[in-house]
Amino acid sequence: MSQTAPPTVDALPTAPSTGSPSTFAALADAFIAALATFRTQLIALATNVYNNAIDAYNNAITASAQAVAAVAAANAIAWVSGTTYAIGDARYSLVNFQTYRRLTTGAGTTDPSADATNWILVTGDIWLRKTSAYTAVAGDHIKASTTGGAWSLTSPSSPADGDAFQVLDVNGTFNTNNLTILANGTHKVMGFTTSFVLNTQYLDVVFIYDLTLDDWRF
Repeated sequence: MSQTAPPTVDALPTAPSTGSPSTFAALADAFIAALATFRTQLIALATNVYNNAIDAYNNAITASAQAVAAVAAANAIAWVSGTTYAIGDARYSLVNFQTYRRLTTGAGTTDPSADATNWILVTGDIWLRKTSAYTAVAGDHIKASTTGGAWSLTSPSSPADGDAFQVLDVNGTFNTNNLTILANGTHKVMGFTTSFVLNTQYLDVVFIYDLTLDDWRF
């Protein structure tokens, strides 16, 4: 959907007034006759505003996802053959210079670009739908559904400075069924050492880890 210019809403004709009895009938007829067109134009305007708002929201989600991908890519370093990596570690391939995220803990000699079993290409297009307890990894985009009740999402372990993960209230129920972000180890979440509650409807946030603060912030 692309944004469009708002439709025109014509001004209503002069309203009748009891202070001018001689023109009341004629003005009343013209005013009432214009109301039907005025109503149709208002509905068209409201529809246009709504559609543009949805388009802006979708664009914001796309931009946010791309920002997470850019953060992950900017903080990646080169992959080294034979090195042991933890789940969630980001490294760039020496073959195509794309950034990949580790799916399993371990080492290998196959470049990430040719090792789909252990590495996944970092991209803003992959979203994970989660409905119950889950531990995030750096680079995750999580569509969190709490329609079945409140649950907890654990922040990534062993984060590097600048690591990020994104959380979206996909069903718009955080205000009734909260999502709790749990701290992982000593790493705080928004200054809290144990947990931080998301309770805003349709929330869409990107948590970014700051090494100096040892804290996930948005």
